[in-house]
Amino acid sequence: PQTGMAQAIPPNQFIPHSFWGQYRCTIDADGYLLLPDDFPEADPFILTKGLDGCLLLAPQGYFSSLREKVQALPFTDKLSRSFRRHLFASAMNASPDQQRRIYLPDGLRRYANLADAAVVVGNDAYLEIWDASDWERTQLQVTEQIVQEDGWRLEGI
Repeated sequence: PQTGMAQAIPPNQFIPHSFWGQYRCTIDADGYLLLPDDFPEADPFILTKGLDGCLLLAPQGYFSSLREKVQALPFTDKLSRSFRRHLFASAMNASPDQQRRIYLPDGLRRYANLADAAVVVGNDAYLEIWDASDWERTQLQVTEQIVQEDGWRLEGI
């Protein structure tokens, strides 16, 4: 069985792997992010702006299913149009090279406040790429809001 960054899950046409864990990774001077040693060789990935100030790195199949849902949003709704722009305007193919690196363009690095390091976070069907301080701050908020207060209520516990 697979362990680490990619956990084996039952086959799913949209999600070839389940991504778990968090990893500190370096970004070189040319803007290439070095992914963890156990990063899976999977279908091509799409890189774009994520939510909460991070980047979204998603397998192409998962991104296609997300795209279908976003395309179904009403074109006449201003918030829907804004979200479409946020997601699609910066989207690009981003499959790792032979050295397990992906290129992070300047605009995406600025959006996510990334310089020479990042935290790559598994979020089940996709990955998030965070600035380390932003990730730490987000985790504190999650601990305070979700885990201690609302999280257990979501599960009916």
